[in-house]
Amino acid sequence: MTRRRPVVGALAVLAVLCGGWTLAAHLDDRRELGALRLEATGSVRDLIEVEDRDAAARRQLTLLIADLAATTSALANTELARGAAAADAAGAGAARDEANARIAAATAQLAGAEESLALVQYGLDLQGADIDALGSCLEGISQATRVLAGGDGVGAVALMAAVAVPCGRAERSFAGEAGVAPVLPYDFPDPFVVEHDGAYYGYATNGGGGNIQLVRSADLVTWEWLGNALPALPAWAGRGRTWAPSVLRRGDTWVLYYTAQETASGDQCTTSATAAHPAGPFTDASSGPFLCQRDEGGSIDPSPFLDAAGHPWLVWKGEGETVGGRASLWSQRLSDDGRQLIGEATRLLHTDRDWERQTIEGPSMVAGPGGYHLFYSAGSWQTSGYAVGHATCDTPAGPCTKQRSEPVLGSTGTVTGPGGQEVLRAADGTLRLVFHAWTGPLTGYPNKRGLHVAHLSFDGTTPLINR
Repeated sequence: MTRRRPVVGALAVLAVLCGGWTLAAHLDDRRELGALRLEATGSVRDLIEVEDRDAAARRQLTLLIADLAATTSALANTELARGAAAADAAGAGAARDEANARIAAATAQLAGAEESLALVQYGLDLQGADIDALGSCLEGISQATRVLAGGDGVGAVALMAAVAVPCGRAERSFAGEAGVAPVLPYDFPDPFVVEHDGAYYGYATNGGGGNIQLVRSADLVTWEWLGNALPALPAWAGRGRTWAPSVLRRGDTWVLYYTAQETASGDQCTTSATAAHPAGPFTDASSGPFLCQRDEGGSIDPSPFLDAAGHPWLVWKGEGETVGGRASLWSQRLSDDGRQLIGEATRLLHTDRDWERQTIEGPSMVAGPGGYHLFYSAGSWQTSGYAVGHATCDTPAGPCTKQRSEPVLGSTGTVTGPGGQEVLRAADGTLRLVFHAWTGPLTGYPNKRGLHVAHLSFDGTTPLINR
């Protein structure tokens, strides 16, 4: 049995509330918070309607099961009739053929009825699990939205954490065979993950979890909310525009690089903060941006990595398309402590493929077969056309060459508009590609970009991404 409309409708409610949660983190006007609360109430009302339709469907299917059971019982008597029919038809070829035809038809009908019965029962079991998980998820998210509106951010995050399991269960069941569900069922864009002492720490663009959202996992599958990795922003930075965090360990210090808006100029620039542990809290005491290419319209999406000799580097995006130029990716060596840029910046890539449109961003580099591998995102971020590209580089400072005219990771099934990717070396030494994606067919806010983790390997210099 397939009930696409209720499932898609329920998924839309889930996506709007989990994505709307991110919007709530940025709303300062009380009337807007009130509107969001009404939206959540309306979404729960939609859930009730879905549940009513589901209950009616269950009643109808229960009757169908009874009918099928009766059919099964009646057709089972076919076996008794088989002997009698065969005896009566003995010596009468035409009668025997007719009896055999009736038996074959009845047997086929019985097989079809039994198959339909199995499918109906499976559908009932699955839909019951879906609705229960969805109900728990939506109730928790609605409560979190109301608590946030009252000014209790800590309590709201706790409520989100409490329903992470049912929300994930609902997300996975709705994805079904058509796609792969995110491992975290909330809005978690531009993710970056590091491993420390057997645990994985994930960071993301500002949202319901704070300026820099922070989660933790033991296995890259089940995640718990830790809250806000960066409780306070520097005085020069504006709220609600802290993007694309990344973290690098240097000795006993963890350095957080992230994008923030410089209030005075309006430019999106890169800054840094430090902490003694990947769980934070991180502190940014800067009086201005760490990196901001004024002639490029700003510098965003910082991502650190180590070269083959263990020296730290930083790659980022220059916002050239915002000032009449072309978007481009850059790299520059970092000091050993990761707190300063040294040497000269080098332009690595710019937009030159049809699918990239005007935007190339979110670079991530890793040493691998044939030199260095540069992954990047391109296209329109709020659409299904957003995707991940790949280039090979001779050195961290280039030159770099795009290996194909198409993305290496694009929309597939319900995994829509993947991007914001970062390379992670797991505790066992294998590589992962961490990225965000919309859950199709829902793209653009107030929907959400969930966290995905895929296996990454190479066939020569060709990346293999296994979801």
